[in-house]
Amino acid sequence: FNHAFHDRRGNVNLNFSWTGSQTDTVFTFPAQTVTLDAYTLVNLTGEYRVTPWLTLFGRAENLFDQKQVDLFGFQNPGRGFFGGFRMGTGG
Repeated sequence: FNHAFHDRRGNVNLNFSWTGSQTDTVFTFPAQTVTLDAYTLVNLTGEYRVTPWLTLFGRAENLFDQKQVDLFGFQNPGRGFFGGFRMGTGG
């Protein structure tokens, strides 16, 4: 889902990503097959042009801090927040 503000100075994007359950191999002796749980990630991004030369932006990854494992024994990062600004010549 993406929404641009009516004045075209900014936008907000909401993204849902679902990964179904999957199998992986644990290399022990003897090797074992395990099933990794399904998970849904929600990410939010946005930006707003304050002036013709200054834009603020931010994003939230894994907004609801969903546990996610794509490889047995290695958990992916949890929730993260990032932000900053861009400066340019305008126009």
